[in-house]
Amino acid sequence: AASAQGRQAAGGCAAMSLEEIAFQVDHLAYRLDDGKARQAESLGQVHRDAAALRRRVEEALAQQTRPEAVAMVGDTMVRHIDWRIEKASEAIGSTPKNQALCSASFTVMGATMHLEFFPQGRDTTWMPGFCALFLWCSAGVQARYQLRVGGHRSAPDVDEYASYMGHGHSNFCYLEPQVDRATDSLVVGVDILSLSVRHEVAEGLRLVDRGPESLLRCEAAVLTQRGLDRVEWRIRNILKRAREIPCGSAICSPPFAIAGVREMLLEFYPSGVLPAASGPEPGG
Repeated sequence: AASAQGRQAAGGCAAMSLEEIAFQVDHLAYRLDDGKARQAESLGQVHRDAAALRRRVEEALAQQTRPEAVAMVGDTMVRHIDWRIEKASEAIGSTPKNQALCSASFTVMGATMHLEFFPQGRDTTWMPGFCALFLWCSAGVQARYQLRVGGHRSAPDVDEYASYMGHGHSNFCYLEPQVDRATDSLVVGVDILSLSVRHEVAEGLRLVDRGPESLLRCEAAVLTQRGLDRVEWRIRNILKRAREIPCGSAICSPPFAIAGVREMLLEFYPSGVLPAASGPEPGG
C-alpha cells in the first residue's frame, strides 16, 4: 500500500512538471509573437522616417532652384500661389502629427515666402482629422491673404511679419475630402489680396512698396469720386498745432481726387500768411 501511494505521488509530480513546461512554452511563444509585432512596428516607423527624410531632402533641393525660376518671370504681379502635393495619400499617411511639409520658397514683390502644411495637425490642433496651414514671410511684410487647402478657403487674414515667421491656422479644415482621389494629389495655396513690403536700405531709411494695387485704387478714386463737389478735412488738436506753427507755415491735407481731378490737396495756414513782398518802385 505504501509503495502504491509513493507511485501515485510521483506520478502527480510528473504531471505538474509537464503542465509547468507547457505553460512555459506557451509563454515563450507569446513573447516571441509580441517581439515580432514590436519589431514589425519599429521597422514600419523606420520606413516612414526614411520617407519623410527623403521628402525633406527633395524639398530642400527644390528650394535651391525654384526662387531663381520665379525671379526670372518677375514677381511684382504674382498674387495666386498653388502648391500641388503629388502622391498625397502616401505623404499624408507617413507624416505624423507635429511634422510639417514645406513648399519651396517663392517671392512676391521681392518678399520671400513659403507655405508650411501639417497634414495631421500640430499640438494646438484639437479637432480630429483637421490639418494646419501657415504662411511664412520675410521681415517687413504686411499682408492680407487667404489660405487654401483643396476646395476649402479660410476667411482673409491680415498679419504683419516682424521677422521671418509664420501666421495661419492650427485648425484649418477637415483634410480627407480635400484630397483629389482621381489623381491622388492635394493642392495647397494662398491668394495675396494686398501686400506692403518695407525695405530697410540703410540706417533710418525705409522704402515701402505697396504694389500696383495702390496705384489702381488711386485711379479708381478719380472715377468713383467724379460726381463729388465738396471736401471736408478734420484736423485734430488744432489749437495745439496752431501754437506750434508760425506765420507763413501751412498744414497740408492728404491728397485726394474730386470732380475728376486727381492729386488735389488743401493747404491751411493756422497763423496766417506773410505779407506779400512790396513790388518795385514805379520806374524802378
